[in-house]
Amino acid sequence: MKLLRPVLLAALLLPLTTFAQSYTTSATTTKRARNLMEDAKGALLQQQYEQAVKPLEAATNEDPKFIDAFELLGEVYGQLGAFDKADKAFEQTIVLNPDYKPKVYYFLAQSYWESDKFDEAGTAAAKFLSYRDQFDEWVAKAQTIQRNAPFAKQAVANPVPFNPKNLGPNVNAVGIDDYSPSISADNSTLIFNRNVPTGRGMPQEDFYVSTFADSAWQPARDFGEPLNTPNNEGAQKLTADGRYLFFTACNRPTGNGSCDIYVAKIEGLKCTGVKNLGFPISMQTWDSQPSISADGKDLYFTSNDRPDAVGTYDIYVSHRQPDGKWGIPENLGNVINTPEQESYPYIHPDNQTLYFASAGHPGMGGLDIFVSRRGADGKWGTPVNLGYPINTKADDNGLVVSIDGTTAYYASKPKGRNDFDLYSFTLPQGMRPVATTYVKGVIRDKVTKQPVQASVELISLNDSTRRTVINSETDGTFLQSMPTGSQYALNISKPNYLFYSANFSLEKQTDASHPYVLNVDLEPVAVGSSVVLNNVFFDVDKYNLKEQSMTELNRLYEFMQSNPKVKVEISGHTDNTGSEASNKTLSENRAKSVADYLQSKGIATARLQYKGYGSTRPVATNDTDEGRALNRRTEAKIVSVD
Repeated sequence: MKLLRPVLLAALLLPLTTFAQSYTTSATTTKRARNLMEDAKGALLQQQYEQAVKPLEAATNEDPKFIDAFELLGEVYGQLGAFDKADKAFEQTIVLNPDYKPKVYYFLAQSYWESDKFDEAGTAAAKFLSYRDQFDEWVAKAQTIQRNAPFAKQAVANPVPFNPKNLGPNVNAVGIDDYSPSISADNSTLIFNRNVPTGRGMPQEDFYVSTFADSAWQPARDFGEPLNTPNNEGAQKLTADGRYLFFTACNRPTGNGSCDIYVAKIEGLKCTGVKNLGFPISMQTWDSQPSISADGKDLYFTSNDRPDAVGTYDIYVSHRQPDGKWGIPENLGNVINTPEQESYPYIHPDNQTLYFASAGHPGMGGLDIFVSRRGADGKWGTPVNLGYPINTKADDNGLVVSIDGTTAYYASKPKGRNDFDLYSFTLPQGMRPVATTYVKGVIRDKVTKQPVQASVELISLNDSTRRTVINSETDGTFLQSMPTGSQYALNISKPNYLFYSANFSLEKQTDASHPYVLNVDLEPVAVGSSVVLNNVFFDVDKYNLKEQSMTELNRLYEFMQSNPKVKVEISGHTDNTGSEASNKTLSENRAKSVADYLQSKGIATARLQYKGYGSTRPVATNDTDEGRALNRRTEAKIVSVD
């Protein structure tokens, strides 16, 4: 499930136990040198690499022109990780004969790479590629070194700020892999994978969950059935509200392929309703690593073997259709995908920033983490490498980012250990997503105080096409993200209730770490019920409706259409600035503008009243800017339901 791609240099050399047999001992050297070479080959056949070093060194000292011994010594040094010594052995081989064997340049390129000699690595790779009829795998790796060398040189010389912090013993188990983190928008829930020992040889990949309380992550708990099964589960992402988990499971009875994508509803520390997403997401292919957008409309995931694939593993997106079904997955194209592997997509709650792992874009080797931003035209921008030492020569992947964009979570293998732990770190400024906050709350019946499951609609007033509709849970709770840089209208509605209206201006907000928390009491449709139309706007001292008001006015129109017996009074109110006479006139004209709009949409005049109250009915003090803003309002009150 971890999809651990073999690191470029995880095994620098071919198995020397068999490879050594292909070496011939030149008759032009001394008998002692030839015997030493045979001793080294014998050690390699037993996989005794360290024991092969001394006879090879002795053979090269005995005969400084013994080219076979120098070349094999370079390979052995490389196998032992002594890359500086490997470099010198390969260099001497080339001095003795520049065209001795093309593979010398291939091994030298890899050894230079491990020694951080990136210019030299690129040159050696280019030399190897100048020879024809080489192994395809070696050619591909040499091309990767040649492509990555300029970036790696620059990245290592200019490291990005990076100070990872272990999430602690409540999350990370000693000696066991913990990886693939997923975090809710309010940073209260962390779900991750753990490789649990089974006593049957192979460990079991299961989900664990930790909650954040009292300024610390609490002890992680096994999620249990039906989420965890004897088969492997992993590569998951939480929805922003923490209510649903999209994850990967392999070889389940309900599966369509080797690995499929599932969804489960999270209720506290339990889950229900585990369901395979089915066609066209889960097919007779390998489908994994889902990430769902905060508005629930777009599902990103990794797949292979699809007809439109660009490379070995590609990132796809499926859009939720109006009927709730998922559309045919679309390949993200060659801006994101390469002939190599792309994987682990993570769409941030800003819905504009995509993090993913790639082995095909210029990087440090293996899988590196990249970020791409979606432009106003809907197209993804050129991926940017997160830099060194966030990315290393090993595989780096599985990154997720907090909603405020400042903190990243990922898995790493601590130095000196063989198991993965979960870490967090401050994301460099240039790699952060759009600052995003969220609104959350509880919806209740105003009369009974019982929770209400209602429709929650969040609309960007800067761009009315950015519209998100979710339903609160059965306990009345809801959570929805809001990228900064926009003004938002929030409407909460349910049949037989008067809708609720709120407004959030995030156009100038730079600190997105403080959410909006609302406790909303919906008023049942009844005489006297009223709603403040917080998203109806006018220019100063004007009564013409601004364009941003249309969303709210249409919501009021839909309410009256759904409740054909309801009659309302539209009332206008001002602060105490100016004369009472002018305020009364202005407030009445504003109320009339709203009534006129509703009439233009077809609401009968007999169902509408309007009145201006000026500053006579304040709801807050007029001594502050904030209070005066609350007093300048338009309301709709039910006056009859007959």
